[in-house]
Amino acid sequence: MVAAIVGSTEITLARTDLTGRVIASAHCSWQVERGPQETMQRVAALLDETSIPVRGRAPWAIALGLPGPVEFSTTRLSAPAIMPGWDGFSPRAWLRERYDAPVWADNHVHVMALGEWHEQPQPRRDLLFIEVGVDVGAGLVVDGHVLRGERGGAGAIGHIRVSADETRCRCGKTGCLEVTAGGWAILLKAAERAAESPTLSRMLRTGPLTLEDIGVAAREGDPVVEELLQRAADDVSAVASSLVTFINPGEVVLGGGVLNAGPRFLKTMDAAIKANGPELVTERLVVRPSSLSDGYGIIGAARLALDSILTPPSLARWLPSRTPLAHGAELQRIVR
Repeated sequence: MVAAIVGSTEITLARTDLTGRVIASAHCSWQVERGPQETMQRVAALLDETSIPVRGRAPWAIALGLPGPVEFSTTRLSAPAIMPGWDGFSPRAWLRERYDAPVWADNHVHVMALGEWHEQPQPRRDLLFIEVGVDVGAGLVVDGHVLRGERGGAGAIGHIRVSADETRCRCGKTGCLEVTAGGWAILLKAAERAAESPTLSRMLRTGPLTLEDIGVAAREGDPVVEELLQRAADDVSAVASSLVTFINPGEVVLGGGVLNAGPRFLKTMDAAIKANGPELVTERLVVRPSSLSDGYGIIGAARLALDSILTPPSLARWLPSRTPLAHGAELQRIVR
């Protein structure tokens, strides 16, 4: 199996066995705005790079997580705000020209949510996953099924309007949650206010600020960074509170680079949800950090591939030949 997460600034790919255990993996920095052809060529290169430890064995299935809305039945990207040139592009079509394996793709936060849900101890409960990193997004898993929406756009909470801030979001609108809580926006605002912070000023002398710098500054108690992160936490918490009241999940899981900035963000979100939601919805609710560190995306992509080829209808198609290879088109029609 091949599981890959294509983020806005990096790519992680792993080969796994049929239990989801990682056999070999590779990672690289990458800018998804370089376009679909270059990005998929890089994915293929990482796939080839990881083939040596497993003796070049062809993958039985490939699953991708991508940083934009994905129409699950076709894997076509649907008007992704931060992915110029990707609209209408199908990773499945590109990969199927090169590999016999069936291919599935989904929004990367949906895939992360699926990974978290599968790693829960039994009995599993409905789960709302919120990622706050470079981007802000959410994924909802109900009874083991990801809620994707009509065109794959479910969970795009980073583009909910939360303020009168006139800073333009990457989607082209103003007032979006990402304008205050997205890592890209926090970096811009931290750089603009660096003169107020000896810590940020020192960091800027060695190059542009990174999210790792923001995490370090937060842990050192830098007041500018603390103010920016508190505003982000307040806005994300307000949106999360509304989602919890509407959805009534059993768990809310916070993931993404924001966890590197310390526990304050999670504490703010937990307190806001418990204070603002009805008791019926919040009394048994668990609000926690991701338990899978940076691995939840890969685990989720692996589960997406496994779940797709191991359903009874899928097994009926390929089990007699002992391999899903050469059955890709049939399997893709079944799992939609």
